[in-house]
Amino acid sequence: MKTKIEKILKNDDRLWNEDKTELNETLLIDLVEQIDEKVIELLLEDDEIRKKFFLKIKDVYVFKTNDFRFFIEENKIDNSYTQYKNRIGLTDGKRFLKDTNDVVLDFPYKDCVLEGGQSTEEGTDTYFEYEDEKTKTVNKQKVKEPAGYKEKQAKRKEIFFNRVLAHDEIDRLFDEKALINWKRWTKDGEQEVKEIKRDENGTIKENLIIKGNNLLALHSLKREFAGKVKLIYIDPPYYFKEKQGDDAFAYNSNFKLSTWLTFIKNRLEIAKKLLRDDGVIFVQIKDDGMAHLKLLLDDIFKNGFVNTIVVKMSEATGVKMSHAKNRFPNIKEYIFFYKNNNFKTFYEIDKYENKEWDKENNIFLKNFTKKQRDELIKIKELENITNDDVNKAIEILSKVKKIPLVSKIKQLDKNIDKTEWLFDNSYRIIKTAGSSSIAKQVLKLDKIPNQDISAFTSRDGILFFYITDFNRKTRDPRLRVIFADENIWKNPCDFWQDIKTSGAIAKEGGVELNGGKK
Repeated sequence: MKTKIEKILKNDDRLWNEDKTELNETLLIDLVEQIDEKVIELLLEDDEIRKKFFLKIKDVYVFKTNDFRFFIEENKIDNSYTQYKNRIGLTDGKRFLKDTNDVVLDFPYKDCVLEGGQSTEEGTDTYFEYEDEKTKTVNKQKVKEPAGYKEKQAKRKEIFFNRVLAHDEIDRLFDEKALINWKRWTKDGEQEVKEIKRDENGTIKENLIIKGNNLLALHSLKREFAGKVKLIYIDPPYYFKEKQGDDAFAYNSNFKLSTWLTFIKNRLEIAKKLLRDDGVIFVQIKDDGMAHLKLLLDDIFKNGFVNTIVVKMSEATGVKMSHAKNRFPNIKEYIFFYKNNNFKTFYEIDKYENKEWDKENNIFLKNFTKKQRDELIKIKELENITNDDVNKAIEILSKVKKIPLVSKIKQLDKNIDKTEWLFDNSYRIIKTAGSSSIAKQVLKLDKIPNQDISAFTSRDGILFFYITDFNRKTRDPRLRVIFADENIWKNPCDFWQDIKTSGAIAKEGGVELNGGKK
């Protein structure tokens, strides 16, 4: 019976993996409990299944959900092996979390909007309170203070606006606000703002610095920029279990993790509306709150996770080292990188220069020019490399002769800076690397050309260069050619340890920012 059910349900792609070899029984149970029309219709088509799992009342068939669920549960076990499916993952005891949408990050006030404004950097609000006339002593003299309203300050008392109960208040909160006190700064100093510069589509093309409550500002910008922003970077106030330091979440001494998450969630939701379909967002965070923020981002930017970047933020010196006996000093932060649905690749990636020479680069190529190296790079970067392209690469390399780099350096003028020369000539200096898989593919070629270096394409269509006189007897011969210039400029990865964001950089670039320059 189960085999017949599986055969019939092959017509519903939702229930199967790509190869249609594994039935998602958890999803099937969910769908039948929801009386999914497509699944019920498929089950009704077979006479035997209809008799077993449907009750006919007059001209109506009633699906026996409990009987069907019991049957699926009882028949999913391979009695000779194990009760568990051939999968690894978190379950709630019955189903994999990946197969259900029931498991989400929940927290108090998730259904609310938190304005999160503040009048001062210390998280206080200014207010006025009426006081009766009173007498106080100043310099040993009695002084009368008249009655009236007195300016006072207190910790901000945040209000959580429930999205259902406080619908009007939230609408007013998110209404566009007028931006006032415009000023324009140029290389010539401050100028009067007569009009805002716009592009041919009418979109503002000036750089804007907006001071105020960021939630209100973001909602005020949505009509202008919704669906137009390429990149968003957010450096939110960090959550701490105990308030500490300048970075602490200073709005209110009663703020807890759930409040912080509500604060962040409100802002991420409007940020997503501002992003283009191919836009990306980066959010920076420390250890505290990091795991919760990741889940929150997963919920808002579904299937949008790209990277978790680890950034070295400080050196292992100073006050943090006084706690080294209790815990490892924290010198890093995280940047979560998420994308919108249509982001494919970066248009261009800024690589960084590696200023240390790799001593394994020890072979010099004679009869090889920069122009020839550029031609090889163009061939290697082609999307589809043909046999003609490979033959062209082999022809370019046909007259190249390899000699020890040490021999070439001995021929240089004594006054030449050797390190500078190495980097300038990195396009014609190589190292070799062991590769058993490349060796196997090379040995299967119809012919290995009679030259020092040649080329071929792998099964994946990637162009590789190799030395032709490699050791045929060893299992992992050093035959793969790696040009030194490939590693002079390096692609940034997900561990950034060479970026200074603090210390003596407050006045770099002619802009003074004493609090850091993230």
